[in-house]
Order: sequence, then C-alpha cells, then structure tokens
Amino acid sequence: MDELFGEQNFVEQLIWKKSYGGGAKEKYVVRQHEYCLLYALNKKNLKELWLPPDEASEGRYYKFRDEKFNERGPYRIKPLEATKSMDRRENLVFPIRTPDGSQIMPKRQWWWSRDRVEQSLARNELVFTTTKTGISVSYKQYLLDETGSKRCAKPFSVIDGIYTQQGTANLRELFDDKVVLQFPKPVKLIENMLYLLTQNDKSSFILDAFAGSGTTGHAVMALNKADGGNRRFILVEMDQNIARKVTAERLKRVAGGYTNAKGQKVEGLGGGFSFATLGEPLFDERGNIRSTVKFAELARHVHFIETGEPMAKQAKASSPLIGTYKRTAIYLLYNGILKDKSPDGGNVLTTSILAHLPKHDGPKVIYGTACRLGTERLRREQIIFKQLPYRLRVGAR
Repeated sequence: MDELFGEQNFVEQLIWKKSYGGGAKEKYVVRQHEYCLLYALNKKNLKELWLPPDEASEGRYYKFRDEKFNERGPYRIKPLEATKSMDRRENLVFPIRTPDGSQIMPKRQWWWSRDRVEQSLARNELVFTTTKTGISVSYKQYLLDETGSKRCAKPFSVIDGIYTQQGTANLRELFDDKVVLQFPKPVKLIENMLYLLTQNDKSSFILDAFAGSGTTGHAVMALNKADGGNRRFILVEMDQNIARKVTAERLKRVAGGYTNAKGQKVEGLGGGFSFATLGEPLFDERGNIRSTVKFAELARHVHFIETGEPMAKQAKASSPLIGTYKRTAIYLLYNGILKDKSPDGGNVLTTSILAHLPKHDGPKVIYGTACRLGTERLRREQIIFKQLPYRLRVGAR
C-alpha cells in the first residue's frame, strides 16, 4: 500500500472487532480483531472521516441503532419521553396530538418544549408506534445536527458491533441456509465504510479486486437503496467457479429478490450488473495487436470502446459491421474478415473495400490498419477512420 499510494498518504489503521466469541485454536489469548488500512490518493484532499461508535461509547458519541436514512442523512429513533435523569419541568408536560387525532400525555414529561414538538411534527420528525400499553412517541436523531455539524466529538478508529458471524448469516440467508464460502465479510462492515468515503459523492465507482462472495457489490446495492445513491462497482474474482456460482448468483438474488430457506419472499434491492470474462491480452509489450488475436475478440473490444457497452451475445462476428450505436455504424477491418487471405488483406480502407462493406445510411466509424481515402471523400461518406492499433485505447474517441 505504501508503494501504491505513498507513505505520506497513509491515513489510519482501523481496528475491527470481528468476533464476539473466542477462537478454539488460540492458545494464549483470544484474537478478536483485524485491521483495516485506510489510504488516500492525496491525503491533503481527504475530509474528516468517522465511524459509528459502539455501545461502550454511548453518551459521548452518536450511535446508530436503526441505521436509517432519508434526504437529510442517517438517523436513529429515540424516545421523546424523559422518564429519568432530568429535573421536573412543568413546561415539558403537555399533550401531543397523534395522526389519528387522539392525544398523548407523558407519564412524567417530554424532552422537548411544546414549540419544538410542533416544529418537529410539521417536519415529520416524530414517530408514533402502537404498543401493548398504548402509543409511544419517538423522534429522529440525525447524524448531523441543525447546524450541519457531526454529533460525534472526534473521528475514532475502532469498529465494533459488526461481526464475522453476521457475514456468514448474510450469505446463508441468500443460499438456502447453505455455507457456500467460508468467512465472508459482513455487508454492514463494507456498507459503513463505503458510506464514510462516498457520502459526498453518491455516484462513486467502487473497485474490489478480490470479490470473493460479492459482499462489496451487495453493500453498494444496499447503500444505494438506503440513500438513493447511484454508486457503481467493479468486482474481480479469479476463481471462475466462485465468480459464477457464488459472486454473480449472490448479486442476482440481492438485486432481483429471492426466497429464503423459510420459504419467505425477500424483496430485491434493485440495480443490476454485467458479467464479463477476462480474455487473453490483446496487445504485446510494444503495444501491437498480438498475432493470435481473433476477429471476434478484437470486435468486442472495439465495440466497448465506442459504446461503453458489451456486444450482444447474439451478435455475429462474421461481418465487418460489428454494431450500430446512436445511428452510427461501427466497422472493423481486421484478420481477413472480407475473405482476403493476403497479408493485411482487407484491413486497409480503400474505395474497393468501402464498396464491399455492409451499407449504412448515416455516420460510420471504421477501424483499420490504414486509410487510402482522402479527407473530402471521408466527409462525404460520413466516415471517421481510426487506425489500428493506436486508437484502441479506452477513451481514445
């Protein structure tokens, strides 16, 4: 990490209390924690970060209980009635009108004044819950106070209340109570960290180079569902069996919904993903296209460069016309696609080659090794020519 980001961009070594039990294999002490290393691309640009505190920090730090979100941000639910730890104040004893028109009196007194309660009612910040003994009144306590300041005194570095056992439960819930992968990370652990780092940019890209069971993708979907974000993710898993049967299957169920082992229908979080398989390298060490690269492989790459989308599975790789995007036809002249078996045959755009291309009435992008048509001819034919291999880099439009 020091080599990748530079030692000067090391931010903190967070401590994650990963287990509430002990390990049978530990001989001398019970190992209950792991470390999460936090680095920045440029530490000088990093804003203050903090994590939801644990039970031991109650009273000093703000604590998430329900982990809810709305347009103002995360909040927890707290009782409005003050039953103790507060001197008797007559101005805090008054009725509160419920949505159904009835009135509730506190057994002792409320935490807030009448004016503040009326303001909170108008802003939909009170929560009425029916219990066995009547109706209780709670309020939404937000992460940010009314001035926009954090309720937490200082950022801190210990993560507690989220355990590896929860990660196992998350995965078993999705796979009919079966253990399909050992020791998956808890969704809430990754979701909290993503929130810390993306709360100010809800369109962030998240990369996980060691996807495993797909916890990161699951966490991104959950966080987007919670706060209306549009975060996207790229997951990389080298084990093909895990990638298809665990990672992709998990994300499919999380996004679209599933039936758990108890037969209960669980609603999906929404969103989706594309499954891509890593092929052989297209280029050699000099940046040239490898001689072993087939037309279909290069066509998929060209299509993605031009459209940002994968080629359709049903698309045929037997024509130089590899796709149409927003009325623009995309052509690839490569590897004898026009049945010319001579060296580089058919890869050069000439008048003869142009006449053999599938017709398209509109703009055209043509990839080839060279072009023999003049600028005026290209303009009349609505052609943008891109030379291989130099225009194959992503973003070189």
